[in-house]
Amino acid sequence: MKHQLAKSVALSLLSPVIVGSLLGLYYALALQGDFLSVFFQLLMTAISNAHIVGLTMAAFVVPGYLLMFKYSKVNYSGVLTLGLLGGAIFSYLLSASTGEIFLINSVMSGFAAGLFLFGLRNCAKIIAELLTKRADKQRNFLFYPLKVPIFNDKEYL
Repeated sequence: MKHQLAKSVALSLLSPVIVGSLLGLYYALALQGDFLSVFFQLLMTAISNAHIVGLTMAAFVVPGYLLMFKYSKVNYSGVLTLGLLGGAIFSYLLSASTGEIFLINSVMSGFAAGLFLFGLRNCAKIIAELLTKRADKQRNFLFYPLKVPIFNDKEYL
């Protein structure tokens, strides 16, 4: 379980890179200025605000998910809401109180919560497939033993 959570949190930290790349590409194409400077400026701005995503994951998303998991009430929309709420709170406290940076940080944290859920679901599917394959092999071995040829003595005489 801890390994799955660690992989999912690591996957969620790709959110600033993805959001920064998409915003950089959009504004670089929309503005008729220097393509590379606009792209890299927005990408670096998103990456520099990655601490908000990390804090949101540490303070809101992972504890909220573990609490929901403990009571067997995991709700995807609840985890996504925790991501957006945590992003808004930490963005207000640490980065920007208004404007598009506030909105982008909140969306980036919500997207990170979605990537977290995707990572958990993807790992769970892979583990379930491995377990079912192992169970099938064991079942086949138990119910269908190796076919050993039975020789008739009359054939070899």
